[in-house]
Amino acid sequence: MSGIREEGGPAGLRAPRVPEGARRHRITGSLIYGFLHCEHSVHLAFFGDPDRRLPLSEEEKWLRERGRRHEARVVASLKGVAEPEYPARDFEAGAIATRKLLAEGRPFVSQGVLLREPFLGIPDLLRRVEGESRLGSFHYEVGDIKSSYAARSGQAMQVVFYSRLLAEIQGRTPERGFLILREGEEESVPIRELDSVLEEILEEMDRWLLAPSGSRPHRDYACAGCEWRAVCGSRADLYWIPGLTRAEREVFAELGYEEAEALCWADPRRLGRRGRLPESTWARARHHALALREGRPVPTHPPRVEDLVGELRFAVVLEDAFDRRFPFFAIARPGGESFEGFEAPDPGSEVAALEALCRASGDRGPLVHGGELPRVLYSFAVRHPSLAPLVRRLEGRWVDLMSLVRGAYAFPEPVRHPGRALALFGPGSGGEGAWDPDGDSVALRLKEGDSKGLRALARRRLETLEALVSVLRAHPGRRKTAAAEKAGRAAAERRLEAGA
Repeated sequence: MSGIREEGGPAGLRAPRVPEGARRHRITGSLIYGFLHCEHSVHLAFFGDPDRRLPLSEEEKWLRERGRRHEARVVASLKGVAEPEYPARDFEAGAIATRKLLAEGRPFVSQGVLLREPFLGIPDLLRRVEGESRLGSFHYEVGDIKSSYAARSGQAMQVVFYSRLLAEIQGRTPERGFLILREGEEESVPIRELDSVLEEILEEMDRWLLAPSGSRPHRDYACAGCEWRAVCGSRADLYWIPGLTRAEREVFAELGYEEAEALCWADPRRLGRRGRLPESTWARARHHALALREGRPVPTHPPRVEDLVGELRFAVVLEDAFDRRFPFFAIARPGGESFEGFEAPDPGSEVAALEALCRASGDRGPLVHGGELPRVLYSFAVRHPSLAPLVRRLEGRWVDLMSLVRGAYAFPEPVRHPGRALALFGPGSGGEGAWDPDGDSVALRLKEGDSKGLRALARRRLETLEALVSVLRAHPGRRKTAAAEKAGRAAAERRLEAGA
């Protein structure tokens, strides 16, 4: 059940028990959001050494600043907004000031403080709506302002969390909450339908916080931007092997394979016959464990280099995802020949730059990209139907190079970006040391109006794609396959000669 009483007011949330020695004792909306993505990050928020957190990159700082600006623009567009005034971080005083504004019936309250120890919530908006409550003939519902283009489960659960705290103040649980997304559209959040999920999250958080060994980290794409990633990666155990589900990790642990080193020596065929996990799962886990131990990609299957035959062209599209801006399109042949770059200095010129890229792609041969090209072209075709015929002529030629690379190698970490993949292959592959996200930021170059930097970045990404093609062609499994094919052809010719 939801835990909400229809008569006598809402039931209070049951708080997780925080052991002695924790650095913090309050449960906030950001922790609810974080727990859905990685419970270990929440454990570290309570017990981790803050000095071991990594500082924000320049791009992350800029992203947060833009998020704050977006929120300020939305709030400024509303009428009758009040914000509680209180000394910095004096949340008790903030809660009193917020209750006063709610009792006055203000149309909107921005950054209101909802405090009931150990819970603390500071939603972006509280909006007055009709309906009886302790406050009078009205009550409030909770809203958060997000810079994402689509609602996410963690964002919705934050709204549910704030709504439960608000219910204890006004004696009524709002039927809905809302999210205001990047383009101004409002997404409804059904509070009562999601309330039981919130209680399950808090119960699980309680178990993790009280567990003797704490929680365990697991490797995910989100780890690349986490401030605790250096802490989590300090021990090469089962939970830090990428590509494993929670259920798979639990089975491996039950069978005694808790350390990555143990999996490196596992016999997939023999263990697969036991029936707990198939041979393919054991083989995949072993490959990733080897990659983690050696700190570099490990070959798994011969790559599909037949997709890379003919007149290759490499294509990149630079994107600033926050504003959905595409400031630069580029294409080149192997060796950097005939590099062509098409700049879009403003959103209105993006279609022309995309059309120029499509024309420069020629009429035949693979069009190699790093994973982004189909998504970008389809999104443009949806918004500009006149582009659809042009996109259809290209779609049969697209080759997702990162898909080929991940199919041929197991990596020591989840990898999306071609630059990071190349860096992991090390010296001699074309990579120049560790990949630096700050040095690869489209957003920062746009902010600075650095058109030369965008062009240089596009060139570097094209060179990265070409270097990865060379890596695939040098794959040891491909050399063995090629040798076997050559030997097979020679044997067939000898049989034909003997028959003649």
